[in-house]
Amino acid sequence: MAEIIRPPIEKLVDSNIKIGVREGTTIDKGVILNETYLEDNKLNIGNAMSIFTAYPDIYLDLIKP
Repeated sequence: MAEIIRPPIEKLVDSNIKIGVREGTTIDKGVILNETYLEDNKLNIGNAMSIFTAYPDIYLDLIKP
């Protein structure tokens, strides 16, 4: 299975709360996306999308509360 993609910890305001800040805008759950991050994780993202496309039930299990 694909490796879990996590944002760089140093960009999080508080690693326990998982809130990030990008260009002065607070981003919930520490989701910090930029071109560099996407290029660095292209293989992992592609693998995850392949799995979710083939098995959408896995994706739904991950996102449901």
